[in-house]
Amino acid sequence: MGAWKLEKGALIGSPSEPQGRAILQTSITLPDEYDLTLVLERTEGLNNFWLGLVGGGKSFMLHFDAYGGTVSGPQPLDGKDVKANGVGVKERLLTNGKPRTVVVLVRKNSLTVQADGKEFLAWKTDWSRVTPEPEVRPKDPKALWMGVSGTTYKVHRMTLSFPKN
Repeated sequence: MGAWKLEKGALIGSPSEPQGRAILQTSITLPDEYDLTLVLERTEGLNNFWLGLVGGGKSFMLHFDAYGGTVSGPQPLDGKDVKANGVGVKERLLTNGKPRTVVVLVRKNSLTVQADGKEFLAWKTDWSRVTPEPEVRPKDPKALWMGVSGTTYKVHRMTLSFPKN
């Protein structure tokens, strides 16, 4: 499978084999609207980091640099992966060895991802399109979780905050 470890203040996720995964579920229950800020770094490899999030009361995955660093976005939507669902951004988010500040804003009607203060992905959501990932399911579908696939990532910082109405 793979492992997550805390090393020098950073959370490191690394698979135990080239195509393996490392999954970490937190005990943090996500509300309807929130901002999740990460300082994220891919240290080696060129594949997927994902967040298990909740939007519109439904669990979904938000992938960064999936399929060899070619696409980022939510999945599955209408049963389709990030390459085929029409919402994915077909550009690389991360460069190995270079941390980026990534902010995910989940709202009742939108999902936005910012990278280093610039908009990277914007989706005026229809949460009814979100379906649970068939291969990877969290124990608690309302909890924050994350994973890596075939690649090692460092999470230098993660902050959850809530918008003021």
